[in-house]
This record gives sequence, C-alpha cells and structure tokens, in this order.
Amino acid sequence: RTARSHLVDDFALIPGGSFTMGATSGDTDSNAPPVTVTVSTFYMAETETTNGSYRLCVSSGACRAPKEWVGGENEPVVNVEKSDAVSFCAWAGGRLPTEAEWEYAARGGRSGLIYPNGNTISHDDANYSGTGGRDQWEEVAPVRSFPPNGYGLYDMAGNVWEWVSDWYGSYRPGPAVDPMGPAPGDGSLNRGGSWYGFPSFLRVSHRVSAGFELRF
Repeated sequence: RTARSHLVDDFALIPGGSFTMGATSGDTDSNAPPVTVTVSTFYMAETETTNGSYRLCVSSGACRAPKEWVGGENEPVVNVEKSDAVSFCAWAGGRLPTEAEWEYAARGGRSGLIYPNGNTISHDDANYSGTGGRDQWEEVAPVRSFPPNGYGLYDMAGNVWEWVSDWYGSYRPGPAVDPMGPAPGDGSLNRGGSWYGFPSFLRVSHRVSAGFELRF
C-alpha cells in the first residue's frame, strides 16, 4: 500500500494528528506497549496494490515480476518482497508508509479501537481464516470487498499482509513525532493480517517481523 504526499486518484487524505499507538484498553498485544505518537498529514492508497497496477509497473521495467501471479487483476498482488514493494511505490511516485503512519491510518480517526472499525471483528468486516457473512473467499479477496474504515481505506485488516518501511524493533518510550523506527532492526515489518490469519492477527496494534516475501 503506497503513501504519497500529494493528491492523486484513489488516494485518501490522512489528516495529521496525535494518537495512542500500540495496545489500547482491552487489547492484549504485549509486543506493542502504548506510546503517544504524532504524524503529519499524508495521502495513502485506498486499497492494497492490485495485480493490475503492479503488472503495469512490471511492463514498464521498473518492477520485478512476482515469483507467481495469483488471482485476478482486481486482487492484491502477492509473492513480492519488500524491495519489490519499494520499487513499485517509487514508480508510482510515492513510498511505503511508516509503521506509525500505517497504524494511524488503520485506526481511521477513531481512538482506542482494537480493530479498524471497532473492538470486535467478524467476516462481515474482513477476509480472514474461514468464511461466513460477507466473506465468501477461502483465500485472497478482490479489493473493496469489505466496508472501508473512517478514512476510506479498505482491507486494513485481513486479506493480505502489508509491508511498511520500518525495521522491527521495540517502541521507544515517550512521545514521538513522525517516528521512523530503528535502522536497522530485527527484520522487516508487516501489518494488518491476512486471509489465513486469526482475528488476533488483525488487531491494528499487531506487528510481524518478516524476513521473506509477503504482500503489500
């Protein structure tokens, strides 16, 4: 998912502000202690990067093809490494969001939530392990198949893991402004959970350190 600093089609304005990043009341994520963070205004892609969009980048010569194409043109591209995600974002005129930007955007302007749209989640809200309700897909779903969050962003929980720019590391104590995370850290970071994850993986606070190809 690409972040940009200027207005383009299919990008949502994420107004800057302060929020509690990490586990909020009722959340059990011990790897994400709460910290106060302020982020500046930015734009973020409304959806995960689709096969169709990524294929254009590959055709231009700016991106490497995934190890395997999976799904239709309107489904998120998978089997891409973080370096591939960085290449796509640069080709699109943007960048990967920081971990702080990603979580702030995922919360959709609502403080203290465990999931992007509330403190509980169901198959009517997101694509994750199993099926039911709105979730008809055993694996990846087309983008925009579930309701957006408060900032108009789709699939901030479930469907495919999303790369962020930061390295994995412990949160620094005390308030922070536009934090970038450690450089380097203990592996790259992924956020948001996926179609094969359990609900606990879909919490906006949940963090995964990955040293292999995932999704964005």
